[in-house]
Amino acid sequence: MLPLLNNFVQKHRENGGQIIWIKPIPWTKENLPNNINKLYDENPDATFYVRDNIEEYNKFPEVIKIDERDVILEKNNYSAFTNPMLSEYLNDAYLISGVYSDGCVNATIVEGWCKGYFTYILGDLVEAMDSVRKQNMKIELLRYS
Repeated sequence: MLPLLNNFVQKHRENGGQIIWIKPIPWTKENLPNNINKLYDENPDATFYVRDNIEEYNKFPEVIKIDERDVILEKNNYSAFTNPMLSEYLNDAYLISGVYSDGCVNATIVEGWCKGYFTYILGDLVEAMDSVRKQNMKIELLRYS
């Protein structure tokens, strides 16, 4: 997916499009809001806290080609809209891609819709983890794109 993403991003830039990258802050108890921590505290199977390589957690893979004109925002929740700066860069619609279609991508789509934005889901640039359940959720999400 990442080579396809780079190709799309380059073409979008060449056509005058703005690229906004969203990266999570380290997913640790002290960095997350109370509602997320409560979810993990109440669910003994939740293992999403980052414990290893915290300093590397929110770095983009080297394969991602970031340009100096791009905007990079951080988030401490599933939805990219939890960073209020995102809305300052958007008009009435946006394009979305991402690697966690069952989590962050879905949450951003839902919150964007609630805020009045129209979302274009870049189906070839949305992925999910390998579990059957998460792949099925991705399929359902893309079915409505």
